[in-house]
Amino acid sequence: MTVTNPDGSTQTVTLTADDVANGVTVKVTPIDGQVNEVKAVVADAAGNTSTEGSDTSTADLQSPGGEDTDGDGKGDEAPVITFPEDIEGDGTLNAAEVGEDASTPVKISLPTGTEEGDIVVVTINGVEQEVPVTVADLNNGFVTVPVATDNIEQIDVTAYVKDASGNQSATGNGSVKVDTTVPQAPTVTPSTEDGSVTITPADDAVKTDITYVDEDGVTQTVTVVKGEDGTWAAEDGTTLPEGVTVDPTTGVVTIGQDAVKDGSTVTATNTDTANNESVEGTGTAGVDKGPNAPTVTPSTEDGSVTVTPAEGAEKLDITYVDEDGVNQTITVVKGEDGTWAPEAGTTLPTGVKVDPETGVVTIAERAVEDGSEVVATNSEGNNVSEEGKGIAGPNADTTVPGDTDNDGVADTGPVISFPEDVNPMVNEEGAPLFDENGDQILGNGILSAAEIGDDNSTPVEISLPVNTEVGDILYVTINGEEQEIEITEALLTQGSVTIDVPTADISEIEVTAYVEDTAGNRSLDGTGSVTIEEALPTASITLLDDLTDDYAGLDELIATNVYNTDGKTGEIGNNTGTAFSSLATGLTNDDTPNIKITLDKALAEGETLTVYRYKYDDSLDGVSPIKSETQVEIVKVVGSDTEYVVVSTDDQLDQTYGQEYLYKVVVSGIVDGEQVESVVQEHHIKLDTLVEAITVDNVSVNGDNRTFSGTTEAGATIRVTYLSSTNNNSYVTTETVADENGAYSLTLSGWNNKTVDGAEITVIDQAGNVKTASLHNFPRLYVNMNTEVGITAATMEQTILLQRESAQGLLMDDGNDYVILAGGGVNDLGNQGIFAEQTDDKTVVDMAGGDDYLRVNGALYDGVSVNMGAGDDKFEVVNNIAYGAYEIDMGEGNDIFTALGNAVGSPLNIDLGDGNNQLNIGGSMDTEFNFTGGAGDDYVSIGNGIVSRAASTMSLGDGDNTVAITGGISPISGSTTITTGAGDDIISVTGNISSTIYTAKVEFNLGEGNNTVYIEGWWAGNKGMTTGDGNDTLIVGGNIDTSSSPLNLIDLGNGDNAISIGGYISATDAKQSFITGDGNDTFTVGGYVSSGAGTDIGLTIDLGAGDDVLTIGATGEAIRDSQTVINGGAGNDILRFTGSSAKTEIDMTKVKGFEVIDLNDSNTHLNVVISDLIYDGAPSKIYITGGSSDFVDLGDNNWTSNTASSAPQLGTWTSRQGTGDDQGYTVWVDSTNPSVELYIQSTINVL
Repeated sequence: MTVTNPDGSTQTVTLTADDVANGVTVKVTPIDGQVNEVKAVVADAAGNTSTEGSDTSTADLQSPGGEDTDGDGKGDEAPVITFPEDIEGDGTLNAAEVGEDASTPVKISLPTGTEEGDIVVVTINGVEQEVPVTVADLNNGFVTVPVATDNIEQIDVTAYVKDASGNQSATGNGSVKVDTTVPQAPTVTPSTEDGSVTITPADDAVKTDITYVDEDGVTQTVTVVKGEDGTWAAEDGTTLPEGVTVDPTTGVVTIGQDAVKDGSTVTATNTDTANNESVEGTGTAGVDKGPNAPTVTPSTEDGSVTVTPAEGAEKLDITYVDEDGVNQTITVVKGEDGTWAPEAGTTLPTGVKVDPETGVVTIAERAVEDGSEVVATNSEGNNVSEEGKGIAGPNADTTVPGDTDNDGVADTGPVISFPEDVNPMVNEEGAPLFDENGDQILGNGILSAAEIGDDNSTPVEISLPVNTEVGDILYVTINGEEQEIEITEALLTQGSVTIDVPTADISEIEVTAYVEDTAGNRSLDGTGSVTIEEALPTASITLLDDLTDDYAGLDELIATNVYNTDGKTGEIGNNTGTAFSSLATGLTNDDTPNIKITLDKALAEGETLTVYRYKYDDSLDGVSPIKSETQVEIVKVVGSDTEYVVVSTDDQLDQTYGQEYLYKVVVSGIVDGEQVESVVQEHHIKLDTLVEAITVDNVSVNGDNRTFSGTTEAGATIRVTYLSSTNNNSYVTTETVADENGAYSLTLSGWNNKTVDGAEITVIDQAGNVKTASLHNFPRLYVNMNTEVGITAATMEQTILLQRESAQGLLMDDGNDYVILAGGGVNDLGNQGIFAEQTDDKTVVDMAGGDDYLRVNGALYDGVSVNMGAGDDKFEVVNNIAYGAYEIDMGEGNDIFTALGNAVGSPLNIDLGDGNNQLNIGGSMDTEFNFTGGAGDDYVSIGNGIVSRAASTMSLGDGDNTVAITGGISPISGSTTITTGAGDDIISVTGNISSTIYTAKVEFNLGEGNNTVYIEGWWAGNKGMTTGDGNDTLIVGGNIDTSSSPLNLIDLGNGDNAISIGGYISATDAKQSFITGDGNDTFTVGGYVSSGAGTDIGLTIDLGAGDDVLTIGATGEAIRDSQTVINGGAGNDILRFTGSSAKTEIDMTKVKGFEVIDLNDSNTHLNVVISDLIYDGAPSKIYITGGSSDFVDLGDNNWTSNTASSAPQLGTWTSRQGTGDDQGYTVWVDSTNPSVELYIQSTINVL
């Protein structure tokens, strides 16, 4: 079969039997948009042909939706479905979007290839409909299908386009939710109690918009929204106006009454999640309600009125009429901190007060007119309450503070006092002043820095006048500033109020005080004032050392013995009780330290700055640690008012092994109206300029090896260079450092000690001082050593024990030599007397010049003669000084002699020479001795007492000398005399002094200076003590007794002297005299003073000219027997009795020259006869002070001691009451001799 295609081409198809039977399908390609004709002719195998068959059709090959690229037979492009009324594009149609027609259009776009006449097949919520495409639709590009929205929640749409040929596009789909239910309007609820409004949202609301007018007439709009977490808050980016709140849980909005205008309209709408907006809810704001009226409460007991503010009130205004008929208006307000106070810029009238916690105002009965009306209102914001009213009642309080006679008028007020103003008032004679009650007047109206103390404040004590009651107010004005103090039960019981007043930067305290009760009654004003003395300047002191105490270049120091001071200046620290071990702890070897003083402020007129230096030693009990006062000259630093310097290059301190110094900076000025000195600053240093030779306690010998051990200064370095017998005779150096206790041990291994030069020893102490010497060690001095024969290598090892030859000795040169007699057996020095014919021979040791050390690790025998020569020498003996006559000459220099045992040799003569020397006897002095010291500060110590068997002396030259004796002094057959030259000398005796026979006298003769004698126990027997001019001190811990000895004289010379006797003074069988010379002396006796009867027996105390004080502390009769004479001498003198338990009787025959007699309320009975008061130089006024246990027996001038129960027998004595400074005294005058007046304190009994 031959087929002709529409385009004229042909195709041949071979027919099968089936094709013949059923027909055949042939594919042809049509031409789009034309009428296509197809023709067919059948021919058999024989060539026979059929007739031609043909057919025509128009071809439509364009499909809606464009090209079919995926081969599904449909155009790939599908219609797009949209909902035009979803304006907000949130996928939900709300009522406003749908509108009133209750339908919404669905917009379906026409895809590519759509033609007029094509059909849009639309399925909406399952219902299909066909919409023909018109030319208008093609022009719009879409078709629109309306959909009813009633009763549906969602619109689901599908759509495709098909043409007449059956071609169709892909299917498009779309959907939208439908919510056209409008929420309910919010509920707007005006308050029925005040002007506030609440707005409650509907249940399905998520937003509330509110519009209202505020109190200022301004329209306000607020929006609150419900968040995803369900809580309500102001819309993002906004805040709620003041007075508007929202409940975060319920969304209820409250507009406070002060935030919305009364009578204005409040509107509000709700919006749900679909943004459906409700209709408006409206309400009209009510009228603001003010606080309740305050409560005005007139008292039912008196005329006072209280006004209590209502809860919530912020201000209280009160109007009332005062007692003078004047209208008063007051306002109190509640602050941000919740406390109530008068309105700013106002004060409350007298008698009106406000409770700061509650706001309750009290108008005292004396502050408001009886029967008058009190009117008050409360305010809260702009809202004012109604008036509260009350009528004041009649006054009932007739008690007036300070009304002593209860006549309704105050006649006294508080008494102002200053408890720290304690310095007593005295008159010109030194007698105390008393007030009208007989109480001693304390306080001179001036507060000094010492009285004020370190707290820079002082208490003011204000007494409460009579009729003060609990609840009254004490008004106190201090230097112009008033304060109020309510009187409590505790204050009323106490009777006074105390207020601390800061004293910094003020010169006076002026106080006025009065008490006012709740009724307005007030006392008189009490006033008081006190002057605040400006504190004297305070000072700091700095001492500078331009040497070094921590020298690192030890080798250079030893080699050159010269300090390199460049850059070595350092501050000498103030030692506060620790060991002096470095510059920081006050150790220095600079004998001319530089001093700098810095004040905290410049000296004022009348003030002075002084620097004192003292030698300091606190090793002796009972003795002042300071002596030898030196005023150091100072100059002000140029350009400064507060800095002073002392460059003491011309004030070189003495060379010393270790002297502690105390520097005191003293500022002088007016204190309590008098010129006084006040110690401002102290600084302790220790000067160490000399190296003391080491102490060798032991030498251990093992062949050529020798170990030296002992003590030296703590931290000292010991270096020894010696010839070694084991190292090819070369020189070897070894060294050690002493520990913190000064202990050391140093071994010289293989020492070839058979050399004339010995070893070289160098010692460097912690202060930086250095000394080098030759070191020799022998077991003893040898038999054939004399002035012509010395030690040789052959004789060095001889073992002969004793010296026997005349003129035996050891001669050294003028170098620094250390000779140690130790090790190898007996180490004694001297002829022990084995050879009878040679017992008068003496061993002679001559150390010659230099700083030498002689150590004898044994005893001294048979009168050794030792000459240490000039230099700083040290001589030590380990054991006793045995029998024999000894001559020991230490030579000039700073020498040390020490014997650790007893001294029994006689006589023992030791000459210390000039210098600062030490002499130490560790045991007892049971021998005749003569110690001599030249100029310098000498220190003598005796370890176990002095028993003088013949006249013995200790004579020390000028200087600050110290004699310390432990174990007392008890001479047996000779006097002991200790004499010192000018200087501040100390004699300290631990134990008693007792001479048992007439000739065994103990006598101290001390030169000019501030000397001290301290005796721990008693002093009995023949005694004497004289001192030159100076401020001397005698301290005896026990009794003083004459013990049948002749005249006993203690004369301290002129000066401000002090005598303290711990026990009694008895002169029952000899004369005992005390003379203190001119000066202001103090004399204290712990017990009684007593004299015996007979020739050359009796006690005399003569205090000399000056303002002296004698105190007798006897329990019982204080001044015993008839031959005791006590004379105060010229000046204002005080005789004081301090015994307390038994009656003391005194008659004036034994007492002269005292202007004040203080019986001290000690049960003292004083007998007075006028004739005893008349003598040359007698005072014309005598003040007698005491208490109610004391008696003054004028006794009709009969010397008869009356009793308290006796009728007074006053005879010619008459009396008058003292006035002015003498108030508190009764003045007694005898008409037979009115030249003498007795001022007897009024508390004393007069018979």
